[in-house]
Amino acid sequence: MRTRVRRTAVLAAAAGLLALLPVGSASATPAPPDLPVGTLYQAVKDMPASVQRGHTITLVVWYMQRSKDVLAPQQYAVSTWNPTGVDARGSSAPGVTVTWLDPATNRWQPSNWEYDHGAYQSLMLPESPHLTYGSGYWAHIDVRITFSSTVASGTWHIQPDAPEGYTLLTPQGHGVFGFLAFSKQPTDFAVSVRH
Repeated sequence: MRTRVRRTAVLAAAAGLLALLPVGSASATPAPPDLPVGTLYQAVKDMPASVQRGHTITLVVWYMQRSKDVLAPQQYAVSTWNPTGVDARGSSAPGVTVTWLDPATNRWQPSNWEYDHGAYQSLMLPESPHLTYGSGYWAHIDVRITFSSTVASGTWHIQPDAPEGYTLLTPQGHGVFGFLAFSKQPTDFAVSVRH
């Protein structure tokens, strides 16, 4: 009997609190940000097995998402490193430059953000205009990676990440909590840089 009275009192109190809320203020709870709301796919075209120092390689990095939402890319990135070529500053990528064919302007742009002494380079897009891609659409970014004539020869690792940063939007343009899970982790390509 006591248990029933307590349950009834708790339910009545909860109902009373809900009655105090204005009509229309209740909304569906969004998915917690640690749960994927869809899948991100990535493919790289034209990755060579080797390149000569002083030359440039051009890659096409394709990406597509599957979700009920719209993808608005904000940043693209590529990591380049040579495990045996670390210099005195701790960088494994001196002499490597990355340029991007900006999909918003259709002009080649240098990386506008670098980390780890240039081993990680990215193109951050301006907030506006937003490029948006619906589910199932294969978008791409063109990337040029130039190896100067002074880079360490040997095996280099290249890992494109497109998009590295993004926002998910509802079809009405509202932000979405959650993220896209990779169909597989971005590929780490081994490229031989020779004299």
